[in-house]
Amino acid sequence: MVGRGEFLGCHVPPELYRGVVEEARRRGTSVSGVIREALSYYLSRRGAEEADIERLKEDINALRAKLVEKEREVEALKAAVKLKEREVEELKGVLGRVEELTKLSDRCASKPAATLKGISERLKSYKCFLNGVRGDEDLIPTIRRLIEQAAAIIDGMAVG
Repeated sequence: MVGRGEFLGCHVPPELYRGVVEEARRRGTSVSGVIREALSYYLSRRGAEEADIERLKEDINALRAKLVEKEREVEALKAAVKLKEREVEELKGVLGRVEELTKLSDRCASKPAATLKGISERLKSYKCFLNGVRGDEDLIPTIRRLIEQAAAIIDGMAVG
C-alpha cells in the first residue's frame, strides 16, 4: 500500500512518506511513532494557534478602538484650528479698520486720538502674529481687548 502512496486510507505523497521513514530510522523508532508524535504536536499547536488568533483579534479590536478615539481627537483639533483661523481673519479685518481710523485720528490732537494711536501701535506689533508668526501664547484675547478699547475711543470721538 505504501508503495502506491496510501497510508491509513489516505493518499500520501511518496516524498512525504520517505521523509517520515527517514526520520523514524534517524530516531530509531517506528514510522507510526513518528506520525503519532507529529499528529499530537499538530493538534496541540492547533489549539494554541486558535488561542493566539483569538488574542490577536482582541488586540486588533483594541487598536481599532484606540484609532477611532484618536481620529475623534484629530477632528476636534481640526475644528479648533478652523475656529482660530476664523478669529484671526476677523481680527485682521478689524485691525485694518483700526489702522484706517488711526490715520484719520492723526489729524486730531485730542487725548482720545493719542490713546487710539498708542493702541494702534500695539496692534501693529501683534500683526506678525496674525500673519502667521506665532509665539507660545495665544495673543487673540489681548488683540481683542485692544480692539475693544479702540472701538470705545472711536465711539467716544464720534459722539463728542
